[in-house]
Amino acid sequence: MLYSKNIVYQSTDENQYRIQSSIIAMVAAAFIVTLYLPLLLLLCYDFAVRALVTPKLSPFYHIAKWTIKTADIAEYKVSAAPKRFATTIWLILSLVTLYSALSGNEIATLLLSTLLVLCISADALMNICVGCRIFTWMKRYNITITSLKE
Repeated sequence: MLYSKNIVYQSTDENQYRIQSSIIAMVAAAFIVTLYLPLLLLLCYDFAVRALVTPKLSPFYHIAKWTIKTADIAEYKVSAAPKRFATTIWLILSLVTLYSALSGNEIATLLLSTLLVLCISADALMNICVGCRIFTWMKRYNITITSLKE
């Protein structure tokens, strides 16, 4: 946990989050190539449990945790609030993608899933978390979503 002026903030490991992002980007890219619906369902499940329940129910969380342990990568703690917000955005985007896939709109499905891959790949490859940047922008202009308060 991070402490600042007697306020306790939840923290998360940036390296583990980036490994998870790379796995998610690969699964999403595989969905774009194959349009195999269970891959999209897996993404929706992963985002839902990480955003709404606990990351420990996520299969990608455990793969990333194992990778960190096996490769002996040091922890790099950052605030969890922007990451949790980004996960919620990706959950919404993946659910909209699922809706378009189930309704038979292949073009919208491909566009939305490509957007998901691009945003998550930016985080995995270049450490540019689009959801975190949106979170920071919202904080700067005092825009709060009450259900996502820290």
